[in-house]
Amino acid sequence: MEGEDMRANVPGVLEEIDGDLYRGSHLWRPVGAKRIYGGQLVGQALEAATRTVASTLTVHSLHTYFVRSGDWALPVMYKVLRLRDGQSFASRSVLASQQGRPIAVTLASFHKHEPSSFEHQQPMPDVPGPETLSESKYQFFVNEKMKDDEVSDKDGKPVRKGALDVPIAAKICPLPHQEGKKEPRLLIWMKSREPLPSDSSSLHLCLIAYMSDLWMLSAALTPYHPSFKVGMMTSLDHTLWFHSPVRADEWLLYELYSPKAGNNRALVTGRLYKQDGTLAVSTVQEGLIRSKL
Repeated sequence: MEGEDMRANVPGVLEEIDGDLYRGSHLWRPVGAKRIYGGQLVGQALEAATRTVASTLTVHSLHTYFVRSGDWALPVMYKVLRLRDGQSFASRSVLASQQGRPIAVTLASFHKHEPSSFEHQQPMPDVPGPETLSESKYQFFVNEKMKDDEVSDKDGKPVRKGALDVPIAAKICPLPHQEGKKEPRLLIWMKSREPLPSDSSSLHLCLIAYMSDLWMLSAALTPYHPSFKVGMMTSLDHTLWFHSPVRADEWLLYELYSPKAGNNRALVTGRLYKQDGTLAVSTVQEGLIRSKL
């Protein structure tokens, strides 16, 4: 599955309905989820906004608020508002709605490339390479209540139905042994399962926005796994900063850490590194997590 075939699945082909109005479909439903996957809304909103800016501009930051649960069985309408078009920057807002009801609002800023006179970054953690690890089958990230929906993978290990349909490949890095309570931290190699065209940098960025939401809140639960039973887990907002050119179909290391959780909310920060150690994307998310009563 290459080129346009891949676009039909992640983050989803947008159909232009009217001026700056788009319709998204092809929604993947995470196993056990009752709502639209948040990364789908982020990726498609970015795709809609990108279609309205000059090709010389690239997204550098994006912030999405999830204001209402979305129905995964219905298409999503994306209305773009052109806030500003300047020489170096452009700003867009995107309202995602279903049946006239807002479900998410996104602000995106685009920047023309400029040579920089200074540069620094947080170094990439020292972890095993993706070629040395086995692919995750997502048991850790799937709600425990889905146990009655188990099947077996090719190695005979239990896995939830539909988990193998996730369009993102992932390999979890082992963390150093910790006595007592574990850190709220995850290290994951990830990439698109299918190759993407080399001449569409915007598609790669939309897919990275899509995949960046998939594991964030799981990092906040690592100290409590497996005793903590999730009753509800949903993203409240999601922010990305794009620092460097990056491909979504090459292995990327996602470092996730939760500095604070309380009042049934968890804050998680993320750094996405290329294999050469370049910090390509930074993320922050707050989510609502309620235990199963």
